[in-house]
Amino acid sequence: MAFSQSLTFLSQLCSRFFVEILFHQEDYSLGKNSTFSGMLCVLTAAMLWGTTGTLQGLLPPAREPVVVGALRVLLASVGLWAAFLISAPSTKSMPELPKRRIFAAGLAIAGYNLFFFAGVSLAGVGVGTAIALGSGPLWVSLFELVFSGFRPSPRSLAGQAAAITGLTVLVAGDIGQGGAFSGYVLSALAGLSYGSYVYITGGVDQKIPSTLLAAATFSVSSLVLAPSFLLLSTAWIDLRSIFLLLFLGLVAASIPFFLFTFGVRQMHASTAVTLSLAEPFTAWVLATVVLGEPVTHSKVVGALILVVGIRIVAGATRSSD
Repeated sequence: MAFSQSLTFLSQLCSRFFVEILFHQEDYSLGKNSTFSGMLCVLTAAMLWGTTGTLQGLLPPAREPVVVGALRVLLASVGLWAAFLISAPSTKSMPELPKRRIFAAGLAIAGYNLFFFAGVSLAGVGVGTAIALGSGPLWVSLFELVFSGFRPSPRSLAGQAAAITGLTVLVAGDIGQGGAFSGYVLSALAGLSYGSYVYITGGVDQKIPSTLLAAATFSVSSLVLAPSFLLLSTAWIDLRSIFLLLFLGLVAASIPFFLFTFGVRQMHASTAVTLSLAEPFTAWVLATVVLGEPVTHSKVVGALILVVGIRIVAGATRSSD
């Protein structure tokens, strides 16, 4: 009951924010506080993403993680197209979509789902998550340096380092359990895929509505992941699972990915991907408060360091705006 109430409150809060941004995208992207609005969008998206682990844990034990990911992407694309048609019935911007970027971003999202689930299963949840999410900011910073010539400020770098360190301490509790080296590689590839998606999306012209950009990207990703429905079992899906999957796709994917797509275009990609590390913090809070997982000193320290790192990055971004 506590989880249901918490989820309902969080969903209502984020949904209202989603609707506000959805129908006033131009005002928020062109306003004086566009960077601040973007940061709020990214942090809200991360909070919603943080619910996915708990929700997936409520699915049947026989679930296929890759199928869950594929269904989540498919439902997210449906939700994003619906949001686009509701908020911007004119399709004049569709021909202006950067097709190569859309295709590359869609492949990146698909790759993240495949590499992440495979990497976590081989490396362990803690280590796999730390490598995948922690390496994301590093990949994006490298892309910005090589392809855009952007160098983050020392303050931003310090915040990024603190956030990655905090994440590692928070989620890498099973680091000594002997995960497979292939799992580490796959998790790093998941981080590369995520970082690629963020960098590619952040470089798309602001004239393209964020709903359209996200919907087109997830449509490509859905097509790439579609074979998983034929190759892997879907027999585990029951009536309860359908409701959970609908929530995972429509609330915990389409809403946050629209918000993130909007937010990342208001700031440097490396800033956005670092702020999105609020996701594992949210997941830890939910697991502790709702599911009753034990609180350890190392996790508390890791969570505090992570929050401090995110705060430093946010402050550095605001001061440079």
